[in-house]
Amino acid sequence: MSSPESNNEITTLVVRSAHQLATRSSLVLRGLQDISRGFSDDAVKSIPDLAMELYLQDKFAEAITICNDALEANPKDESLWQIKGVCLVRQGKNNEGFKCLTEALAIDDQNQHCWVLAAKVLRRDSYRTEEELDCWHHVIMISPDFMGAWREIGNCLVHLGRHRDAVEAFDRELTLNPSDKDCVQQRTAVLEELARD
Repeated sequence: MSSPESNNEITTLVVRSAHQLATRSSLVLRGLQDISRGFSDDAVKSIPDLAMELYLQDKFAEAITICNDALEANPKDESLWQIKGVCLVRQGKNNEGFKCLTEALAIDDQNQHCWVLAAKVLRRDSYRTEEELDCWHHVIMISPDFMGAWREIGNCLVHLGRHRDAVEAFDRELTLNPSDKDCVQQRTAVLEELARD
């Protein structure tokens, strides 16, 4: 059992150590700020910014390499998983791209934009409509007024043969966005199909 004196001594050492670390950290931070002021804004880009820049230049392999290197150091960087995922999809590697997006969603499942990306990747495979529908449902759970989400739910429901549910989804979209001409046309086509049955 430790004595009160040794507990006080440990506490004092921890406080001193924390103070020294805070002082060093402050000096390092000031030094980094001074260094970064010496560079132009273009010279100091974040890794996700660099990867995104390469993606926008259609340099997908290079962007993936940057993402892979950075993800080794920080596997919880949601933006890098997303960028890597869309690069893989642009290379025609849909399954690999989708896996990257699921990694990003495991980090933050409240990112409606990542759910949209995942849904769009799944749309490329006609046999994955149920999974795509699930992604769109996540989007509206997070953001019920997300423009176009209800229309996409309607499209999935049409592909699944659930026409009445599709009409309801199209109606919800038109409540949010009455000028959505695609949604009006899709709704009309489904109603005509139901009338023939």
